[in-house]
Amino acid sequence: MKTFRLDWMYAGLLALVMCGPVSAGAGEATPVSPVVISGKGNSVKVYYPTVSGVTVKLKAGSELAVTGEEEAVFLGHDATVALEERSTLSLSTDYEGKAPVRAISIDGDEKASTNSVTLSKGAVISVSTTKAKETSAIDIFDTDNAHVALDGARVKVSAEGGEVSGVKLEKVAMPDTASLTLSNGAGIDVSGGAAFGIEKGGDPEGEANGALISQATHGEVRLSGGSDITVSTSSSLKDADAGSDGVEITRTEAAEVALSGMSSINAQALSSGLSGSAYISGVDADHIKTLSISLDDASKICGTGTASLEKGHAGVSGIEIDEVQDIEVGLAGQAQLRAVATGQEAVATAFHSVSSGWEGSEDPIHATVVLAEGAMVVGEAAGAYSQAGGVIMEDSDFGVVRGNGGSRITANAAGAQVRTSSKEDEGIRCAAATVVGMRGVKNAAVAFSNTTLVGNMTAEVHRTDAGNTRAIIGPGDRGILPVGIGVVGYTQADIRLRDTQVVLTAEATASAANGESMAVVGDIEHMGVPVSGVLVMAEEEKKFMRADGKLSATTKLVEKQTAIHLTRSSIDVTARASAEKSLALASGITLKGLAGESEGDPATLVLTDSGVNVVAEAQGPRTRDMGLEKPSAVALGVATDDLAGKTSVILDNSIITANAAGDMVSALGIAAMDGGEGHGLDVTLSRGSQIKAEVSRGIGGFADDAPRSAAIALASGSIAVDETSSLQGEWAVFRQEATEELRDGTPRRAAPLLALNNKGLVKGRLSGVALDNASTGILQADFNATGDFSYASSGADNTFYFQTDSAKLTNGTTFRIVPNEGLGLSRPGQTQTYALLESGAPIQGTKAALNLEAKGNSPLLGLSWVDTSKDTELVAQIRFLSPSEAGVSRNGSAAFTAALADMPTAFVLGTDPEGWAPSVSGAFLSGMTQTVGASHTNIGNRLGGLMGLNSGDEIVASGGLWYNASFTDADQDERGGVVGFDADTTGFSLGLDRQQGDLTVGVALTQGKSEAVADDNSSEMDMDDYLVSFYGSYDAGRWFGEAVLSAGVGNVDSVRRLDDTTFTADYDSTSYNAMAKAGMTLNAVGFQINPLLTMEYSFKEYDSYIESGGKDSGALEVASQDYTVFNVGGGAIVQRSWVKPWGVLTPEISAMVRYDLKSDGILTTAKFVGGSTAFIARGADPAETSWDISTALTLASLEESAVSLRLGYDYAGRDDFAAHSVSGKVRFEF
Repeated sequence: MKTFRLDWMYAGLLALVMCGPVSAGAGEATPVSPVVISGKGNSVKVYYPTVSGVTVKLKAGSELAVTGEEEAVFLGHDATVALEERSTLSLSTDYEGKAPVRAISIDGDEKASTNSVTLSKGAVISVSTTKAKETSAIDIFDTDNAHVALDGARVKVSAEGGEVSGVKLEKVAMPDTASLTLSNGAGIDVSGGAAFGIEKGGDPEGEANGALISQATHGEVRLSGGSDITVSTSSSLKDADAGSDGVEITRTEAAEVALSGMSSINAQALSSGLSGSAYISGVDADHIKTLSISLDDASKICGTGTASLEKGHAGVSGIEIDEVQDIEVGLAGQAQLRAVATGQEAVATAFHSVSSGWEGSEDPIHATVVLAEGAMVVGEAAGAYSQAGGVIMEDSDFGVVRGNGGSRITANAAGAQVRTSSKEDEGIRCAAATVVGMRGVKNAAVAFSNTTLVGNMTAEVHRTDAGNTRAIIGPGDRGILPVGIGVVGYTQADIRLRDTQVVLTAEATASAANGESMAVVGDIEHMGVPVSGVLVMAEEEKKFMRADGKLSATTKLVEKQTAIHLTRSSIDVTARASAEKSLALASGITLKGLAGESEGDPATLVLTDSGVNVVAEAQGPRTRDMGLEKPSAVALGVATDDLAGKTSVILDNSIITANAAGDMVSALGIAAMDGGEGHGLDVTLSRGSQIKAEVSRGIGGFADDAPRSAAIALASGSIAVDETSSLQGEWAVFRQEATEELRDGTPRRAAPLLALNNKGLVKGRLSGVALDNASTGILQADFNATGDFSYASSGADNTFYFQTDSAKLTNGTTFRIVPNEGLGLSRPGQTQTYALLESGAPIQGTKAALNLEAKGNSPLLGLSWVDTSKDTELVAQIRFLSPSEAGVSRNGSAAFTAALADMPTAFVLGTDPEGWAPSVSGAFLSGMTQTVGASHTNIGNRLGGLMGLNSGDEIVASGGLWYNASFTDADQDERGGVVGFDADTTGFSLGLDRQQGDLTVGVALTQGKSEAVADDNSSEMDMDDYLVSFYGSYDAGRWFGEAVLSAGVGNVDSVRRLDDTTFTADYDSTSYNAMAKAGMTLNAVGFQINPLLTMEYSFKEYDSYIESGGKDSGALEVASQDYTVFNVGGGAIVQRSWVKPWGVLTPEISAMVRYDLKSDGILTTAKFVGGSTAFIARGADPAETSWDISTALTLASLEESAVSLRLGYDYAGRDDFAAHSVSGKVRFEF
């Protein structure tokens, strides 16, 4: 506050109140300070540009509205402007001169001063221009201190052209002095246009930014509490350039941008005219020594750009950094960084830095990006030529990208789908996306934990008129490569993924109604870069895609050190190409140009509990010859190229798979793309690791010297497979031809060695390896996947399945033959010989100590070694045995006849016929049998309780309700060559009866649940059965009679196992049963003895069923079947009762013997699903005699409402069968 004479102060205040604000020019008296504006209708600008120390206050709810002027408030140094709550300051003008238009302008006059503008809650500054070349709301320049604070207030700026800004802080010299703070929902809204050219005669141009800090010692922008900066620029004119920056900081020694509390920066630009351009950055920072950007608490930075018409270009960055010495960017708390670009040419990078350092500084250049707590980074581009990046770093000494806590980085590039007949359309669509990329970063570190990286690329074009079409996914001209993680041109690279997923998908589709169509995914001719989940490229190669779709290249080689570690992580890469001329080239991990590593310090790729999965597919109609002979696909799990040092690949409980589909295909688990240069690679597999290569639809390798599928294809190196691990492919290991010269041009002195040390499983051919096979090592040969080669031993060259330079076979080595059509055996009695192994040197090992077996151990194959005169060969002989020669059972032989007629050779030779027939053990009968038995036993016990001593002298029974629960464990041993089973049954019965004199009648319901498992685990059954029974008895004193009639339904869920294949079925059953029993009642020395005779009849019927499951059939179709049992027998029951004051205690024991008059054995008719030849499977001859022994104890009360409890044990037996049951029953008499 300045000191004035009292009369001058009062005069000034009176003038302000009566007339509003005043202006003072040069030489005029110093104004009253503070200048206070209150009320409405104020329209005179406040103009003191040469006066220092002026304070301007807009009182709460006041208004200052200035029109037609260049400024609303223009002050000199040490100025303060404060807008209190709900106050407004506005400026609107049509001014079109060279001077800038500014609502508030403070000129520090390069003097030591402090200047500030503050806006309180609800305050608003608005600026509107139509012709100005430069427009801003707040501009503080040429000062030592500049502070702008918005607390729940808003700044609004709109201009039809030129440069437009919300807040500008320029040339601020002192540390910690250029600051913009937005809090409590404050906002800056800037709307610009490109209605005219900034330069005379130039194209229409518009540039807008929310905040600009330039030439400051220290600049900072802070947003909190839901505050926002929103910037947009638009134009519909031809050749218009529309640019927007949310925040721009330039030429500042230190800078900070911080967003928290759901705050946001949004920058947008739309150029809707022909050949228009849109350039956008959420935050644009350049020429800065130290830069810090942080986002937290769900805050966002987003850039969106659209150039909607032909020849339009959209370039968008969420954060764009250029020439900054030290960069730190952090996102946490579900913060988001996003860039979206749409145009014929569209480039979107969420984060992009290019650093050549602070001017004059010799310090190393650092760049660090950290994502945490669910942070998200997204780059999306859509257009004919589209390139997208998530996090891209270029040209720094140290670069670090880290992520954790469920963070996610996504890059999506879409060569927009267009169906066009326009002659102006070139018919080309290109796309490339890099999720995380580093180029020219000398020391690159990438570390992700619990993070997801996703890249999607599509290029699609369809033409309806005359003309060609091309859809290409490959390297772009903005340093964008089709990769998940890419590190190029480094001195040291360290990539570590933990609990992280990398997913990369690329799809190119092209068609032309009257022209040529081509779809290419990946580059094979120029840069040699597949679509890659992870790419490390030690050669600094600058590649770009020209508008004609061709690539250009330059190369520079430097020495590197490389380490890649995956822990509990996965890389999934899918490449698809569809056109008349199509190529899909994909790799999970690409190691290119590694050099400088020594034996003691190799480049390392380590996978622990991780997986790499690669799929490449190419397809298209063949309507004309178009250069690429057929749709071609190459899938590489790990690809190496141009290696010059030692490299180690270690798999620890990890899997690498490569799958290629097309006409000309190659699927390679680990391979050298450059053929002979793929040397010096050491591969180790442990703890169940696998490398698999598979092809489908392929008729040949992609290149003349390339295999269709190989787990490993290298020129030299070493491979170690432990006891639990495996290699699988048409070729397990394929040795590529070594180049005649090394990288430096010197000739090779000797052919390099490719060593294979195998303790595990090798499934596929071998070529040119030095084999050392341990006693646990298995060499598996599949002659059905041998392409054009024949392996019948003929002495011809190149006919051996395993071809080695040398072979050391430790005693116990196993050669396993996969039985299928490739053996050339179709009928019993046929014999064939097979050339298994040929070595370039005498084989080290004893033939008699080697194992020779068939996969699945089918008894139909007789294997033996063939004696040859050469100690460098192993030849095997296989004879197709008949069932009788193989010792196959009667049922197996019956199934064999049907299988030979209806099933493929792989099934016939690859599995055991004993498992082909349906189960005839009787396990499926056990459920209903036990349920019927339990029901009849329970009813018999109930009726027995109503006769003689068992009921007690004082009990008069007229009616009763009873409940019984039982458990039965049955064991059927092998009988007649038929495997046995174990069955458990739980039964529940509920009965109600009524006694009228000597006659008792009743009804009972029984439920049974059973589980049966074959002793060899080849089958199992789950059975549910339900039975209703009607029963009655007649007690004539000295003799008695009982009868039961019952009917039931049931359901069987069956499982049959054949090697690793499981077949299931579900079918129903019905049963009808009857029992009659007659006996006498005798008494002797206090015991009651009941000799009796019994007759039982049971008819069970099971529906037909068809099994499901199984890859290559083997499922059965089983006809309906029925079984009858007719037992007669006799036995006795002995019991005695003791009457006590508290009730009646009755123990009892009984024994029965039965004989089955029907002796109906199991006879099942079946055929293989899809076949026509039926066969019959027979069960063992049934045991005709059976016996039961039971004991029980009954406790009955003497009360009028009598209650009794019975606990019992029952044993049932017959030849090779025993069943034990325990039961408990409660009955209530009324």
